[in-house]
Amino acid sequence: MLLDPGDIDYVYAENRKVFASMGGQSIELKMKLYEIEELLAPHQFMRFSKSVIGNVERIVRFELSFNGNLCVHFKSGGKEYVLRAYVAQLKKRLIWGDDKHGD
Repeated sequence: MLLDPGDIDYVYAENRKVFASMGGQSIELKMKLYEIEELLAPHQFMRFSKSVIGNVERIVRFELSFNGNLCVHFKSGGKEYVLRAYVAQLKKRLIWGDDKHGD
């Protein structure tokens, strides 16, 4: 089964397996998370945490947590967290359109 990157909200690792979350369902992928990250980087995906890669284009809103993490809500209704260590990179991506600008 081929997946359209534009339909994926986020990809996550759990219990040594990797899944793509899309439309409220999870589909197991037979690749390592870092391999998927390399493939999806040109499609507006970026690291949210050690175990999650998110599709920036599918974000509809954010909630700031007291610990500095962001709760990201996707078009499908799903949500995931961006750890504080990755928030600045996400902010750059949203403002400048890439994560290399402004360093």
